[in-house]
Amino acid sequence: MSVGSTTLLHTKNLIPQKLSVFVADKITKDLAISEIFDSFPDKAELLADALMNKGLHCVGCYANAFESLEEGFVGHGFTKKELNDSLKELNSIVNDTSVKAFTISSEASKFIVSVSNKRKSGGKTYKFFRLVVSSDCSKDSCDCVTYSFKFTDDKPKVNDLLFPVSYDSRVSLVVNESDNSLIKGCTLNYSPDEGFVIG
Repeated sequence: MSVGSTTLLHTKNLIPQKLSVFVADKITKDLAISEIFDSFPDKAELLADALMNKGLHCVGCYANAFESLEEGFVGHGFTKKELNDSLKELNSIVNDTSVKAFTISSEASKFIVSVSNKRKSGGKTYKFFRLVVSSDCSKDSCDCVTYSFKFTDDKPKVNDLLFPVSYDSRVSLVVNESDNSLIKGCTLNYSPDEGFVIG
């Protein structure tokens, strides 16, 4: 309907669509870097480490949502051979069933991002969600871990590990490297009833 030169749109018949995350079954050069982490959340830490060790620091960059793996490699001066070698390594990590890494469930990722967006620091979204863990017993088990969280803009220290949070590449979970053995193989979950649970 038009009123003067303004067009009015009737929106009552619009049905909201649920956003879905693309999930791949293997890593290809055409995948956006963020799609790699979304497709393999249980291996995200290991995949991020492999890319960082190659010198591709797109893991925490905002561009990883729209830049393909190939564009990241080419844009940073890597050769096609280096890209192909990395693809083999990344798919080897994905296919290795013996490796267990710390993972962040989609529910926990969504909640971290939503809280980060609500808790703005100087008008900016917090970039880091720090996980502080300790063990209550001598055995390595997720059940023995106690933990606390805080949002921060403090830059990670040299001995910190960064875990990309799905759904928003601007936010990373930060864990001290010495605490990694306490959470390896565990998953950070979230539910409104229980809050964050590592298990």
